[in-house]
Amino acid sequence: MRGAEIVSAITWHPETDPDTRARIEQAILDLDRLAYGNGQPVLKPMQAEKKLRDFIKGYPSNAAAARALGISRGTLYDVQSGRRTLSPRLQKAIGVKRIREPELYEET
Repeated sequence: MRGAEIVSAITWHPETDPDTRARIEQAILDLDRLAYGNGQPVLKPMQAEKKLRDFIKGYPSNAAAARALGISRGTLYDVQSGRRTLSPRLQKAIGVKRIREPELYEET
């Protein structure tokens, strides 16, 4: 359920302060934008890692993939091993718009 749906589903007590109601509704909408972006695909870190693996598979070697990304082989290995995160430039190169931060979702 997205933020706008949550806001419309709330049944407010008649005596609820209008300013309080507005602040709560705005907070819900802000959290929705933070979690889902502004219409951009949002991936969990594992999904972004899969996109990186898929990108690398399109090249004959990790070194060739690193060259295509404009990074060193060592940097690519660091990203693959989790020692480095995907920089915004690398995210763009592999077609990732946004990665959702771990605290914004709950693993099931």
